[in-house]
Amino acid sequence: ARARGEALDVAVRALGVSLPENFRIDLYVYPDEDAKVRRTGVTGGVHSVPGAGELHMTVPYARTPNPHEEIHLVAARVYGPAYSTAVFEGIAVAAEKTYRDQDLAVHVAVLLDRGRFPTLAELIDEGSVRALGDRVSFPASAMLVEWVRAIGGADALARVHARVWPSLDTLAADLDVPRPELEPRFRAFVETRAEAGRDAVRTMKLLEEAREYQLSGNYRGVAEVLQTILETHPDDYQAVFNLASAQMRIPDYAAAERNLRKVLGAGLPDGDPLNVFGYYQLGRLYDLMGRRDDALEAYREVLALPDIHDSHRSAQDAIATPYTPDRLE
Repeated sequence: ARARGEALDVAVRALGVSLPENFRIDLYVYPDEDAKVRRTGVTGGVHSVPGAGELHMTVPYARTPNPHEEIHLVAARVYGPAYSTAVFEGIAVAAEKTYRDQDLAVHVAVLLDRGRFPTLAELIDEGSVRALGDRVSFPASAMLVEWVRAIGGADALARVHARVWPSLDTLAADLDVPRPELEPRFRAFVETRAEAGRDAVRTMKLLEEAREYQLSGNYRGVAEVLQTILETHPDDYQAVFNLASAQMRIPDYAAAERNLRKVLGAGLPDGDPLNVFGYYQLGRLYDLMGRRDDALEAYREVLALPDIHDSHRSAQDAIATPYTPDRLE
């Protein structure tokens, strides 16, 4: 009940509305997804029925204060029923400002980079938007809702939301924008919105390049790509750790030691995997350098930290048998 109350508060703030008088949500909670499917016929851990004011959730979902479904329920009460999938889902995703725990700008930048961002015509047409798949349609629909609000505010969104069969003609009328201008103005808005995510897309592409180098055993290539990432993200300690791992295989032991010491000096929590495996990797590095006493000290540091991903067993194995270059996986 507390989690759902928090979610409702977030939904109301995100939409920027006031709850109507006598607003009510009937919450149905099921022990697991099988029980939910048996009782409702609907798969998945959560779904809502906005017209009836119902929210159906399994226990794990009910305990997580994600406001997505509450946004649907509040929007339905404030704006009435939504007939467009793009508007229905777009309102919720735009209000959350993220999708799959990642900022919307990143999703939009990725779609633009891959040439997969849909047109307005695709978003307005029910058959087309459903065929796009959630990973494309949800972020793109959020951009549609943000754009409508940016042009005409809440009143314009209410008009678009109320359309039973929305089309480019009705959209032009609701926004008071000539139809030929709709697509270019929407695309310009999307391009501007994506700017904040372009750096993340660049980093993703570099990481993909690094993985390709790694698969081919080109660790110098891996190191060069990671160094490029660190030029703009010097405190990306995962990249620093991965760079040290690549440098161990080049080999450039001195550089690898400096980078592992940078990770271990970052003040990460004891239970952070980078902290735990930073010591483990440092131990392996010292073994490769023939500094067995230093390696044993590093492995004992691992044993003094929380056991993360079987790190204690790995450290104990390394204490029993020194690492050699042929054992680096």
